[in-house]
Amino acid sequence: WQGVFGADYHALSNYTLVDEPASSTKTDASFPSYLIKLLPVFVINDTASFKSEFSTGYARGGFFGNGQTFNYQNDQFGDVLYYYNTFNITGGSSNNGDNSILFNRFWMELYSDTATYGIGRQSIGWGMGAIYNDGNKTWDRFASIRDMVVAKIKLGNFGIEPFFGKIGQGNTLTSETYALEFGVPITYDIPESDMKMGFLWTKKNIAAQNDVLETPDSSTTTSYLGASDLNIFDLYFKKSFGKLGMEIEAPFFSGNLENFRGKTG
Repeated sequence: WQGVFGADYHALSNYTLVDEPASSTKTDASFPSYLIKLLPVFVINDTASFKSEFSTGYARGGFFGNGQTFNYQNDQFGDVLYYYNTFNITGGSSNNGDNSILFNRFWMELYSDTATYGIGRQSIGWGMGAIYNDGNKTWDRFASIRDMVVAKIKLGNFGIEPFFGKIGQGNTLTSETYALEFGVPITYDIPESDMKMGFLWTKKNIAAQNDVLETPDSSTTTSYLGASDLNIFDLYFKKSFGKLGMEIEAPFFSGNLENFRGKTG
């Protein structure tokens, strides 16, 4: 068993960047929050392991004082109320906005002489995390998580990790509601020069009837992204100079987002 627990405090001045209700007079905010991640690894044998991640609340944690608040009243003590914070270990919704135990990631890793294979709910990371962030750093609250199959191949200084994943199935099991993503990250690592570079290509295919990805809209009705075909090309370069270093990531997008921000095409 491994894990992370952290607590921090935030203070924001003049945070209101959008119109607030007329009754709102406060523009500053302050709040403590916490982060908790449990990362159990089950070693099956020399060729297979099962990995997973548990957390709770929003963004792998939550806000102090935010939870299911209960009170207790006993006739022997008159009307004295006792408040305490807790969380429901089994209940809750799927939007990570409550304090239930969440099963964020779970996947099998298979080891062979040619590659390491992964199947299950995993995270994708690339470069500096501009488009894809694996969420493996201590204070990472979010991650790019997919249900996918991946092969991690090492050829000398080259690393190749082709993957195929599903972003969402939608409300049917047919191709009219699927949302797929596949790609090939390629890296070239030169440890003796403290230099690393790479190229990533991914493709997203989203069917017209998919209702997983919502898009911002000025109306109150829910709008979905709809039929989309998008290519992402991402260049990455990293160089270290002793204790100093530099990183560059340059993503490029090409294709069609059907109903992006309420605009078709």
